[in-house]
Amino acid sequence: MNITRYNALLLFLLVISLIYGQPPKSGLSFYSHNHNIDSRTSLILNNNVPYQLGERDNFSVELDMFLRDEAIKFGYIFRIISNKAENFDFIINNALNAFLVINNQDFQLKGTPLLNQWNRVTISIQKKQNNISFQFNDEIIQCPHDLSGLKSLLVNFGQCDIQNFLTNDVAPIILKDIRIYYDDRELHHWNLDKHGENIVYDHLKNCPAIAHNPHWIMDNRISWKKIAEFESALFPQITFDPNRNNIYILNPEELITYSLETHSEQRTKYSPEIQGKYYNHLLFDPVSSRLLFYHLETNQNYFYDFDNNVWGNYQNDEKEPAHAHHNRYISDKDCSLYLFGGYGFYKYNSDFFKINLKTNERTTHDFSHTITPRYLAAMGGNTTGDKIYILGGRGAEMGRQELSPKNFSDLYEMDLQMLKVKYLFDIDKEREKENIYSNSLVVDEENKNIYVLAYPNKKYTSSVFLKRINLETQTGEILADSIEFYFQDITSYCDLYYSPKLSQLIAVTAYSKNQLASTIHIYTLDYPPLIESDVIQDTVHSSIKQWILVLSGIFLLLLLVFIWIKIKKKRHPNPNKPIPKEKISTEEIQEEKHFYNVKEKSILFLGGFQVFNKNGKNITGDFTPTLKYILVLLILYTSKNNKGISSSKLQELLWFDKTDESARNNRSVNLSKLRVLLEELGNIDITSENIYWTISLPNDVFSDYAEVLKLVSKIKNRDIASEEDLLRLLELLDYGILLPNIQLEWVDNFKTDFSNQLIDTLMQVANNTKSSFYENLEIRLRIADSLLKIDSINEDAINIKCQTLVKMGKKSLAKTTFDNFNKEYKLLLGEPYSGSLKIR
Repeated sequence: MNITRYNALLLFLLVISLIYGQPPKSGLSFYSHNHNIDSRTSLILNNNVPYQLGERDNFSVELDMFLRDEAIKFGYIFRIISNKAENFDFIINNALNAFLVINNQDFQLKGTPLLNQWNRVTISIQKKQNNISFQFNDEIIQCPHDLSGLKSLLVNFGQCDIQNFLTNDVAPIILKDIRIYYDDRELHHWNLDKHGENIVYDHLKNCPAIAHNPHWIMDNRISWKKIAEFESALFPQITFDPNRNNIYILNPEELITYSLETHSEQRTKYSPEIQGKYYNHLLFDPVSSRLLFYHLETNQNYFYDFDNNVWGNYQNDEKEPAHAHHNRYISDKDCSLYLFGGYGFYKYNSDFFKINLKTNERTTHDFSHTITPRYLAAMGGNTTGDKIYILGGRGAEMGRQELSPKNFSDLYEMDLQMLKVKYLFDIDKEREKENIYSNSLVVDEENKNIYVLAYPNKKYTSSVFLKRINLETQTGEILADSIEFYFQDITSYCDLYYSPKLSQLIAVTAYSKNQLASTIHIYTLDYPPLIESDVIQDTVHSSIKQWILVLSGIFLLLLLVFIWIKIKKKRHPNPNKPIPKEKISTEEIQEEKHFYNVKEKSILFLGGFQVFNKNGKNITGDFTPTLKYILVLLILYTSKNNKGISSSKLQELLWFDKTDESARNNRSVNLSKLRVLLEELGNIDITSENIYWTISLPNDVFSDYAEVLKLVSKIKNRDIASEEDLLRLLELLDYGILLPNIQLEWVDNFKTDFSNQLIDTLMQVANNTKSSFYENLEIRLRIADSLLKIDSINEDAINIKCQTLVKMGKKSLAKTTFDNFNKEYKLLLGEPYSGSLKIR
């Protein structure tokens, strides 16, 4: 299929999807005949209390109804019961005839309900006219009826459990936007999106409606739904066709096709037999609309003939892979298959392959100088097919498995036309990297989000969770609930797909418990996904809310008066009242004084690598990765032992793949470039003595790393730390941890040593009862916060912080802080924190 025909197919599918509509994103879905009568759904308005009509003439109910296409469609949409023991029912039968039934008299509509689409329904009960007006979409019918003596109406949807009006026949419907009108005034409006467990409040007056056995549609966006499970051969080949919404599972001799639309499976015998020895070489090619099975190591591509169930010209010549668990992406813009990374023969790779699927022409690129060699990364492309993103994985410098492999969470963007790679950011720069990712990621260009599955790789019994990464804020958050998973390196696999037609994310997991066969699970999640707080409705009654607003206003007014009095006292102090010296120094330093101007003539490592010149301009962007690494190495090694770093060590770390002569040339050229850049800060000397390179910073050039080491040394060597030294240290630590964006093995040792020194120093200060600020709660709180920045699950730090908050009278905040610590602890270590909140 050529590109023109493919685009035509996409256009056709788009038109079909617009005609038939997207699945509902919100509303209350009613369990119908597919469930037993004890599990069917009902909704009763106004907290199960009848509406009192009084002197009002008109009472109206308006709603949107979505009729699901199920085998049995017969049932009640609503039953309205009057004080006269009369019932007004809206019913649909299996032939899709719609009726308004008043007592035993029925009024049939000419039109039929639209399946799998929203229908507008309005019933208006008009007392003075003795008439009931009923509108269904564009059709209106009038039903004369004696309404004298009518005083109240109870409104029930679906199953009805009211004595003498019982019914278990529930139509397969979804409802949203239920409105109640007195005359022409809107009284209540239930959106039926956010909700409680079995209760939902209208957004006008917080009036409750009571639900029984509800299925809230928005919950489909916070809870993964398992829709299929298969037993398969070891290393099944798995892919997704977004045009037909099919999951394909390729086993030896058998192709399983699972339809996400009909939830049915088809098993097809094919030939010749394909023995998949490693995950995962099966893809759906959107350009030709065919299945593709490829051999990376032998550069062979095979397409599947659906009509004859054969793989064209297939030869079973698969070799042991050098790129297991690599990433794959087909661009429909240039009809090319792109492959990245992988692992084999005790080596991680940053190889990048481009394979033209029309000509089979293949080009190979080595991106190891830009992206650390890795496998188990995630990769996905944009809708135009000219850009891909690569996220995380596990690997090691130079690709050598013996060099302390680690997990990554860095994100890269690649221009497929220019084959240029751009580092974007690291999503987990302030915490230990515990997770690896699904083979694919989903790009939401409109909202600048990336969706990916993440899971820890340090334990067998595990779970997969969905992560959303925003490209603008450079932050990640966990969405929805988790999926059970069992990780065992190359015999485990998970992937993430997106179906535009179904508006769903699809997660596929595969794992083996016996190394003989695999278990495959398929899950769906409505798109866009949410977190639980997005669907839980605020249940505070409006009157309570009003009181809260009033009390908040009074509190704010009192606070302003208090601040005004404090300011007035500061301007007109009492000259006869002595002020303790300690109090003056603490308040002035802590609240008003800042010791450092870090954005002028400075080299900064805390919170990220930054350099500012003598004019205050940020020149960080002028440093290439190599220049940055040389400067970092010079400062780290010079600060460590005043001896510096040897030429051989520089070559080992930065130019390990060069000859000695080439390494010397590279060193000389880059040191010259670095000296020129550093001239913008001042007279900085880079010198070599006995093959060791050192850097000397003048007094007017500031290094936050060197300054912290100096302060730590001063504080540790005194029985009682200087208060100013401590406050200087805390000010610098507020900027963040050491070099979070440089994830290299040679930096990790310095990071560990630096963190340990800081923790020891801060704990020494915190436990020193002789210091003048031991009881200074603000300072103790800052110490605890700094400790938690360095080690987010430091047990001593959380105890100090919570005890301090309690002493400050902030018990609720202490409890919240402790609860958040427990969540973080469990997320990182996989087990609950055994300690308790200690208040002394």
